[in-house]
Amino acid sequence: MPEPIVTATMYAVSCLPIDHPDNPHYRVAVRRRSGGQWVVSDGFDFYDPTGAPSAEPWPMERGDALELAKRIAPKLVVNGRTVTDVLARGGW
Repeated sequence: MPEPIVTATMYAVSCLPIDHPDNPHYRVAVRRRSGGQWVVSDGFDFYDPTGAPSAEPWPMERGDALELAKRIAPKLVVNGRTVTDVLARGGW
């Protein structure tokens, strides 16, 4: 019987705990593309290597994509609320 192959194809980067109800909205995804390159997206926009939103994906090395996602995650704003606002609200 062949041995199963396990491959990580996506990382989720967020400043909110994984079980926080708003985590899915304040999450940056780093997804593997063909050729071993990775792209960064918040679900609406892709991001270029400088952190600027882009309509097109910008393939990059995994380490660079993860570092970029870690820079973007604390700055996400959803419906006028920042990550800091959500954390300060507490009560979850």
